[in-house]
Amino acid sequence: MSIESAVGNAMADYFPWAILPLKPAAESNTRLGSVLSPHQRRQLYEVMLTDVLSALTSVSSIGGVLAITSCSVAKSHLRRAGVETLPDPGHGGLNEAIAYGLTELDRRAITGAFTIPGDIPVVTSDEITGLIRSIQDNGSVTIVPSHDGQGTNSLAMTPPTLLPPRFGHSSKDAHIALAGQKDLCLELMPLSGFGFDIDTPADLNRMAALKGPSQTKRFLDEIGFLKRKTQSPTPLQSGLGLSG
Repeated sequence: MSIESAVGNAMADYFPWAILPLKPAAESNTRLGSVLSPHQRRQLYEVMLTDVLSALTSVSSIGGVLAITSCSVAKSHLRRAGVETLPDPGHGGLNEAIAYGLTELDRRAITGAFTIPGDIPVVTSDEITGLIRSIQDNGSVTIVPSHDGQGTNSLAMTPPTLLPPRFGHSSKDAHIALAGQKDLCLELMPLSGFGFDIDTPADLNRMAALKGPSQTKRFLDEIGFLKRKTQSPTPLQSGLGLSG
């Protein structure tokens, strides 16, 4: 390894890493079963992951990406993007997988980390950069709420194991309470793209109505999702777009 490479690797340790937990493709998007076939749900899984990876790999201030998954479908995309993977530690669910990844980063002396889901196809590199900057500048904890205001779409921390992950129902309040118990500096950072996860047919309607170059939007156009008229499109949230 050259001196330049060694210095570059050492500097990267001072940039937060992304933790990307991914369930098996066959177990994803189950709430979309009324509007998408099993094959289409797998395709959606792949195009959303492609969009998320594109945003992540466009950020210069990121130390690296660590995906926690045992899904062969996901791994093929992760390899092409140069993303490191660790196998899912078991059947403990999302929190166990995230905690496993955060502990690994802490073991490597990585100074900070943020979680990112694989189903937020309109996340932008600018949003990710802003999230990274928030914990670099302010320290402690930053939360990106989900678009419904109840969940957590990112838990960013320095150091990586500052709080145990509590993703699930009302996870935003759970993380806020944990930070309060430890008297930590906490920032809430609503981000329209980062907060927009695809869970329901209404979310797909919103996604299909957007304009932009994302793989997910292109896929929905190709299958004529809006033309199916399964339900009326939901009005778009102000500021939600595909720039960045």
